[in-house]
Amino acid sequence: MGRHLAVFVMGLMLSPILHSQCAAKQDHRANKGKGIIVENVILDGTHSLDSAEIAGVVGAISGSCFDEAPDVIAQFIRGELQSRGYMMAKVEHVRIEPGDVLAVPKPVSIKADVTEGLLYHVGDLRFQGNEAFTVEQLAHAFPMKPGGIFNRSRLSGGMSALRTLYASAGYIDVVFIPEVQTQSAQSEKPQVLITFVIDEGKQYHMAKLRVFGTKEQAAALERHWNLAQGTPFDATYPHKFLEENREVLPDSFQERQGLRIYRDCRDATVTVAIIVDWREATSESLSDTGCEQPKASQL
Repeated sequence: MGRHLAVFVMGLMLSPILHSQCAAKQDHRANKGKGIIVENVILDGTHSLDSAEIAGVVGAISGSCFDEAPDVIAQFIRGELQSRGYMMAKVEHVRIEPGDVLAVPKPVSIKADVTEGLLYHVGDLRFQGNEAFTVEQLAHAFPMKPGGIFNRSRLSGGMSALRTLYASAGYIDVVFIPEVQTQSAQSEKPQVLITFVIDEGKQYHMAKLRVFGTKEQAAALERHWNLAQGTPFDATYPHKFLEENREVLPDSFQERQGLRIYRDCRDATVTVAIIVDWREATSESLSDTGCEQPKASQL
């Protein structure tokens, strides 16, 4: 009896202890039942980074959860440095020093040797394949400007801004391929050349608005809809329309489920469906038509 009790107590002592929670959207573990959570970060060897930049890098990794893999953590730190313009940053000799070894995730201190290198600035912005918009219009929409500090994390945000511009003119299948090249690496102010290769695709036009709900709801929404049939389809308009006509919709309506955009790729038209009551839509055949490629993500 006593032997069984002793084994049971030891089992409790050796079981993992839930310690801390990963910061929101910062859980990078492949196995959620293991891994580490970063509590302290020490970056050795920096020369150009000021205190605000160091605090930004440290803040980005503190509270994050990782698999216990130094190479992965090094890549993450390097990505943070590149997002601040240090394109050639090196992160080496990452050391993981655990605290409570029984906790899950295990709290650790991270130490790494960092050589940030030179600060890169944006050089030229180039666009290839554009016909719907001029180079000047595209450069105006892109948030990073020539002469500014290159920020890798803002590159995806810049592509989103360009995609919104194209989508507002009906080019909802547009594809951007960014090419980033470093230049003048030997100078004191090296630059990054950014080139976008653009496949604009077809320009879509508005076909029909379909409202599935009560007659009163359909009449009210159709009366306020201002995107006329045959005009270029503004993919940003449906969201704005729903926000402006929220009083017509029930409190339970959710845009993610209730707004559907269907393409007819053969004649390059779009049908917008607003589904207030799914029972009204069950008898309808709602889908893309004649489209071989996956539908572009909705804005």
